[in-house]
Amino acid sequence: YFLLIFSDLIISLAMKYLFPLMLLFIVSCETIPRTVHEEEVSKLNRKIDELEMKANELDKLREENALLREKLKIQGVQNNIYNTLSAELKKILDSLVEDGVQMLPGDRWRFEVDLLFKPGSDDISSKGVEVLKKFANAWKGQNVGFKIEGHTDKDPIVRTATVYRTKTNLELGAARGIAVMDVLVKNGIPEKSITVVSKGNNSPAAPNDDKAENKKKNRRVEISILQ
Repeated sequence: YFLLIFSDLIISLAMKYLFPLMLLFIVSCETIPRTVHEEEVSKLNRKIDELEMKANELDKLREENALLREKLKIQGVQNNIYNTLSAELKKILDSLVEDGVQMLPGDRWRFEVDLLFKPGSDDISSKGVEVLKKFANAWKGQNVGFKIEGHTDKDPIVRTATVYRTKTNLELGAARGIAVMDVLVKNGIPEKSITVVSKGNNSPAAPNDDKAENKKKNRRVEISILQ
């Protein structure tokens, strides 16, 4: 009888305390691997994110490198005709920079209109003639071609004498380009080697707005040397 009561007590205690502990142990055993697995997955996801960021950075670096190579390629050939000239001729052309002429990549020379022409006109000033003589003397006898581009600002023509000859900025750009060509031809540059193009106000070098400094930059004649 006492043994039966003792067995019942043991079973009762086991049900009350041992079984919950065993159940807790089983659940813990399942939870620990699941937690470890989740941490591993989380680590892998972080690594994937890091690799994707590095891949994006690598793509960006490749693009920048390609642009840099292209830029270096352009710089490598810029002004290659100028580089073939003698030191004496280079000195003449370099002196034009002191006169206010800009030497641009690709054997291109920019003359602001205010340097060459009378205000609002297609008549070359005496200063402009002297500058163009220097330019012609440097290139005279060289086996090259010349492309002259006339550019204007966006303002309509108002000077009476100019309006009589040119009605639009496109015509004014052409008239100025032809005037430059005439001076070059008179100073030894073959006419057949020259092409004149007018861009009017369609290819501004600066914003085509009402600021005086931008208008000054846009009024220009550019001469490209061609092989």
